[in-house]
Amino acid sequence: MPTIKIMNSALRSMLPSPEPCKQILCRDTDLAGFGVRISHGEKMTYIVQRDVKGEMRRITVGPVVVF
Repeated sequence: MPTIKIMNSALRSMLPSPEPCKQILCRDTDLAGFGVRISHGEKMTYIVQRDVKGEMRRITVGPVVVF
């Protein structure tokens, strides 16, 4: 999983996966567990990923709106 500083400029430069069924996950360098999921078709969502009772959980926070 790539690690980047999640900012508007970084989000504008992100490209979707060339494969239709594959997602790209990018983690933030400052906030542990926070990141962006990029789906095919340039749909981006904020996510939080944590270990809960021994299981990895990924929760969608909301859509990414780039200014």
